[in-house]
Amino acid sequence: MKRPLPIVILSLSLLLGGCIVYKPEVRQGNTLDRAAIDQLAPGLTREQVQYLLGRPVLKNLFDADRWDYVFYHRGRRDEEQCRLTVFFEQDRLDRVETQPTGDAFSACVDKSTRIKPNKF
Repeated sequence: MKRPLPIVILSLSLLLGGCIVYKPEVRQGNTLDRAAIDQLAPGLTREQVQYLLGRPVLKNLFDADRWDYVFYHRGRRDEEQCRLTVFFEQDRLDRVETQPTGDAFSACVDKSTRIKPNKF
């Protein structure tokens, strides 16, 4: 009767091993590039901004002079979102706003370029 104990232990470990939840990393939005962001300057046309940053994720239907570039990353332990908003006036770049601001935005941009896209 010493055989049932190893079988019970093996059965429990297999049963509990199936309870682990896998959380895949989620990456959505634009990949932001620091070199392209550094080239943004007032007076650039819409085409030049789109050439530097790519197509925006969000184009406001009610305000055609605002483009939003959003990067979202959810890992197993952290979640991060950064936003670069570009404002135009008379089809020329007027100003750029970032969220979060300062070093937190720089860290988010660095993270978006470090993450490799999924290979299917």
